[in-house]
Amino acid sequence: MAHYIFFENETYLTSVLSCRGFLKIKCQTQEKLKVKLEKKHRGGKAVTLIEGFFGKEEDLQTLGKALKNFCGTGGSVKDGEIIIQGDQREKILQWLIKNDYKNSRKI
Repeated sequence: MAHYIFFENETYLTSVLSCRGFLKIKCQTQEKLKVKLEKKHRGGKAVTLIEGFFGKEEDLQTLGKALKNFCGTGGSVKDGEIIIQGDQREKILQWLIKNDYKNSRKI
């Protein structure tokens, strides 16, 4: 039974191929997510942006929903980044590290 490993880039493991189909494995510890605060073009309101997610749009939507629920605020997922209302950088960073996104950092 041969196994083949495919890489999307050097730090993100996308899937493992077995003789009877695909098994999808996400390597979250390799994701380098950036958590930052932005106020530009938002009417003076602060939002927290999470950038650097590699993967499917559905997985990004799921991560965005989990972060919104954890912070108890609104937000959205647009153009490959997660937008959370308010300054939630510390909360989000703690949640990401707790949930195996170890390379995440606050900018």
